[in-house]
Amino acid sequence: MTFAKRLFFIAIFFILLMEGGGTSLDPWTGFAIYFHEDIKSWLPASGIIFNPLEIALIVIFIAWAARARRDRRFHFERGLLYWPMLALAGTFLFGLLWGTMQPGSNFTIALWEIRAMGYGIIVYFLVGILFTDRRDLSTLIWVILISSFLLGIECIIRYYFFLPLHAVGDLDYDHGDAPILAFAILLSAAMILLGCTRRQKLFALSTIGIDLLALLVTHRRAGEAALAIGLVFLAIILFRVNKRLFFKVVPITALALGIYLAAFWNCTTGGLCQPARALTSQINPDARDEASDEYRYIETQDLIFNIDAQPITGLGFGQQFIFYIELPDESFWPFWHYTPHNSILWIWVKAGALGFFAFWWVIGSGLYRGGRIIQALNAAGDNNSRALLASATCFIMMQVTYSYIDLGLMSDRMLLLFGLMLGVIGHLPAILRRSTNTDVPARPGKGQVNGVLVTETPEVQVGILARALVSPPRAANARQQPRWSHPKSSGWGQGEGVAAWRRASRPLSPEEATDPVLKGSSQRPSQWSDSAEES
Repeated sequence: MTFAKRLFFIAIFFILLMEGGGTSLDPWTGFAIYFHEDIKSWLPASGIIFNPLEIALIVIFIAWAARARRDRRFHFERGLLYWPMLALAGTFLFGLLWGTMQPGSNFTIALWEIRAMGYGIIVYFLVGILFTDRRDLSTLIWVILISSFLLGIECIIRYYFFLPLHAVGDLDYDHGDAPILAFAILLSAAMILLGCTRRQKLFALSTIGIDLLALLVTHRRAGEAALAIGLVFLAIILFRVNKRLFFKVVPITALALGIYLAAFWNCTTGGLCQPARALTSQINPDARDEASDEYRYIETQDLIFNIDAQPITGLGFGQQFIFYIELPDESFWPFWHYTPHNSILWIWVKAGALGFFAFWWVIGSGLYRGGRIIQALNAAGDNNSRALLASATCFIMMQVTYSYIDLGLMSDRMLLLFGLMLGVIGHLPAILRRSTNTDVPARPGKGQVNGVLVTETPEVQVGILARALVSPPRAANARQQPRWSHPKSSGWGQGEGVAAWRRASRPLSPEEATDPVLKGSSQRPSQWSDSAEES
């Protein structure tokens, strides 16, 4: 599966880097869009209806099937979010069938509507299939950071050299640019605060300023709002896992933000005004922001009326939603009557009440599992995985925030990143099992270990396996209680959760303590690339 894994990372890198839209004044746009358009759109004679990402996914599945046939064993991981993701896929499939069965449907537009969500669901399962070691998580971090950094450089070059008078229109940057840059900023902050390897920390410190400047020049209030929500959730996680660092960093940062807002409250032009403008425009919007807010308000009212008309089944994909209140003419956009800015209500309009419930089931399950696994990783002392998991959990709320304001669930790049983060949360126990060579089926002499891992909760599995990977070798007769089993060391489990955390954080059994995998004698930190340089 080495070829399939490399192709997967290459595809992620280029899709995050390449924009699906943007101003024609920048030659980069004309080149990058090839990675998102169907091949037949730029090579008509080929007749290929897939884009490069979809071709890469098809090749990956063929490689997986060929490997499974050779080994006579199809490796497939359900993950912790299997049922919510399956329910979401099922409701979207129902919405596609229901919509195309109704009069006036447009099957091509229906496929475009669900295309991005399909990427997210497929990528979630591919993480479970392809990620076989913790080094894959490190590779994923590098892919996201480097592609976002290069994207940021391109955004800055466009702003200063290709946009006349630095005037940024609504279509001068791809809608996916801002949330990708916002997530790169969040991931860099999480690694700096929660721990990572030395090289990753140096790279994050060197590039976070570029990513922030690039986010500002895109003039996307939705992206800045998503970043703000993500940083708030990251601060909450930091408070739970490291109160001392929280009180060193967050109050000073809050004071600096307060001074910034006071200085730029009435600022209207320039990149530095954008974060303040995202807040002040809600109180005193200028003409452009007021028109945008009014359009979204009317559009939301139309969505509510459409939900009232068909609350159970929804309209179905490929069906136009009705403009009960007329909107300004944007007929130049082919999806004007199909995909509104409020992507959250769009799910209910198109997939019905069950689709809306399935979406929030995915969101709620991802937040719950993410929080619980961060708890276990923090107690186990696994700082590398903890930073990525914290970022993945925060990105769930960033996705919801951006999707409520803008076209967050129709962007193939955003949903690709969303599926990746859900995959990391859902498949981390399996990734750690493979990293410690305790994956099922049990090998000779490992039956007891596998039995323990199978019968324990996913959070306890993560704690045991993460500690086995980060702990130095110990004497075979060691019996002391492992650090990860102390409730106070993690900062979690206070109040009503104390009893549950204590039940999950029991000491290792005698069989586990004497096993070479769980006591750490057979696994060294080298399982995580660059871990010898961990700060």
